[in-house]
Amino acid sequence: MDVDRKPDVYEFESLVFGEASAPYFAQYVSQENARICQEEFLLAAGESSDSVRDNDAAIHLVQELQELWATEGVKARKWLTFSTKVLAVIPKEL
Repeated sequence: MDVDRKPDVYEFESLVFGEASAPYFAQYVSQENARICQEEFLLAAGESSDSVRDNDAAIHLVQELQELWATEGVKARKWLTFSTKVLAVIPKEL
């Protein structure tokens, strides 16, 4: 073994779910992606993207979030809303 040699450095290319830090990293990646894409997805990248004023804004938010997350290969599921109009635009499998 060469003790003078610099160590090899390896990085994960995917997130290991089950690790204690996985929720933190998932949230960080989501927020960083929103920051990078904020000009294209203004509403979805906003700080308070969990609450909107009416059905039309909610539908627009859902569509933007789906497009934003798709840039990283993420597909959100288990959407929650009391609005039947908003639920109508979300595919049933999601």
